[in-house]
Amino acid sequence: MTRRRGSRPRLRRLRAGVAVTGALALLVSVGAPQPPTDPPSVRAPVEATLAEWTAGVHARADALTASTVNPPAPVECRPRLLQRPLIVWTPPASGPEPEGYAVEIRRRGVLSPEGLISSETYGPGTTQVSLSADLLEVLEDLLGISTRYSITVRTLGPGQWTSEPSQTANFSVTLGLVPSCA
Repeated sequence: MTRRRGSRPRLRRLRAGVAVTGALALLVSVGAPQPPTDPPSVRAPVEATLAEWTAGVHARADALTASTVNPPAPVECRPRLLQRPLIVWTPPASGPEPEGYAVEIRRRGVLSPEGLISSETYGPGTTQVSLSADLLEVLEDLLGISTRYSITVRTLGPGQWTSEPSQTANFSVTLGLVPSCA
């Protein structure tokens, strides 16, 4: 076996180079800044505030009243010849003075899409509404297809409070001439 000249110094230089590179890599990784493990909101310093959580002020009242906004009752359907029925309600007998009424009308027709067709708000003096027919309803009526409606009314009270929905009034129209309340 013959030895090559200079192979030992090369091997030493290679080992030394690997050792120096490893040491440099270790130093760089140890000295490098690490990413934070906490979100910035957790690491933010606490700042002073002007809020006093233990204020000595107390509120007093001679009387405290609560009320419930009641729905109108009853909601009735009144048929009219050659016209759409009239929907009539009575303001609630108790509770705060109504500031208005929200009337929702839902259609359940054969050709027309089902669902909410009207959601209107009326003033406190309104106690009746009448429906107007759209073109699709007139077509259904002329074809002899019955269109059914359901109406609910809510009382609008002070402070944007609303009542539960009233009982539902139902009616249908056939041939555009014969409204019937159900």
